[in-house]
Parts: sequence; structure tokens; C-alpha cells
Amino acid sequence: MKILYILFFISSFLSAKTYEGTYKISYGIFGELGEAKTTLTIDNNIYTIDILAKATGFAKFLSNGKVERYFSKGKIINNEFYSNEFITKKSNNTKEKTKLYTFDYDKKTIYLNSISKKLQTTYSNNFEESNSKWITSKSNSENSFFTTNDILSLFFNVTKSIKTLDRNIKYEYKTLGAKAENGKINFHFPNVKEKNSLDSFFKNKNDKLIVTLNQPIFSSKNGELMISVNNDGFCNKAILKDVLMFGDITGELVDFRTRN
Repeated sequence: MKILYILFFISSFLSAKTYEGTYKISYGIFGELGEAKTTLTIDNNIYTIDILAKATGFAKFLSNGKVERYFSKGKIINNEFYSNEFITKKSNNTKEKTKLYTFDYDKKTIYLNSISKKLQTTYSNNFEESNSKWITSKSNSENSFFTTNDILSLFFNVTKSIKTLDRNIKYEYKTLGAKAENGKINFHFPNVKEKNSLDSFFKNKNDKLIVTLNQPIFSSKNGELMISVNNDGFCNKAILKDVLMFGDITGELVDFRTRN
């Protein structure tokens, strides 16, 4: 689910220093799956993007209280985001994993520090819990490729310039945080046939993008998402079509506000 939560927060440059959006994620006949609250702050050409996503309702029960957090921080140069730090944290009631990526532009290297915690429980002979403790493991490594974008800064940069992009080109980006080999993510604008289909789904005249994540999500082999981007550059709705037999996974912006 993590890539869906991330894609449901796409933004453009605004004069306000801080803006916040809340997205609801739902799945066909099962209704609401989760909620993602997002915050973008800009201060003296330094940006931070913070996303807190959590499962809700029945999905919360099935996922053992799953919570995910994504954080990106970096510089704005010539109105473009350049990531310096990217953090992912995934947890539930029994385990937690944090990944901290730091960018070294001089050495063209991204360093990864990982911390994993797991709740280990022992039981007595009559199956009663006798002891519980958290086991921690750490590791350090270098990412296999260098890029200036993590998956949050990338989508900001794309939607910020969406009005000037060539509608006939298929774009490919190398992105930290994407699971595909070498972090590859693809975008393209819909052709005439695709546009007619998307207009029937979204029922608006906003710009549309088709994003290929190059990784399987549920029954979608390549993880292809349809995204509607409003005039402010925000993703106001995204759809992963025909997941298994139960319908679509949909993310929709339900609340948006700005503050200084």
C-alpha cells in the first residue's frame, strides 16, 4: 500500500509556507482502507514533505494496526526540489522498520541506515505469555544508484511543471524509494483512447497522468495508476483499476488547507 499513499500526495509550488491535505483511500465493496495526512513546508528555499498514513476500519484489524510515515527534506534550486534526506518508517503492533537515506552530492552517493525492531514473545507450557521484549538490529550500506529525487520530491517536480511538459513523450525517472530495478518510474499523458476512458472515470477536465510503477500491486502486474491533477498541481484523485474481482482502489483528496 505504501506507494499508493505516496502517490495520493502530489503538489505544486505555492506562496504559502505550509499546506496540508488529507486523503481517503478506499477499495471497491470494502469501503475505506486508510487515511493519509500530508504536510509540505517551505522556508528559505528549504522544503520538507511529511506524510503520515494509517490503516483504518477493517484494514486496521487485518494489518495489525499498520502505520507508515514518509519524510523528505532538501533544497529548492531554480524552483526545483533536490532531496538531501529521505526517511521511511513502517510499523504495527509487533514490528517496526526505519530507513534513513542521506544524499552526498559531492561523492554522488546515497547512504542508507536501517533500524529494525521486532517484538519477541515467549510463552509458558500452558500457552500463557511469560515475557515480551523488543529485539533491535541495525545495518549500514550504500544505495545501488545515485539520484537527486526521492519519490516525494519527484512528484512535486513533475506536477509543478505539468503544463510545460511534452504531451507526446513517455518520461522515465530514476527515483529513490521506488522498488523497481534502478528506481525506475514512468509517466505519460493519455492518448486519445486512454483519455476518453479516464474522463469517464474522473468526470472532470483536469490534467491526467498515467504512472507506471514497474512493480506488482495486487493484481496489477506493473502497478499502473491513473491520476487526475487539479489546477493547483495537486492530485485530487487516483485510481488503481480492477484489483482482483472486487473493484478499484481509489485515493481522493477530502480536505486541503494552507497556513503561514
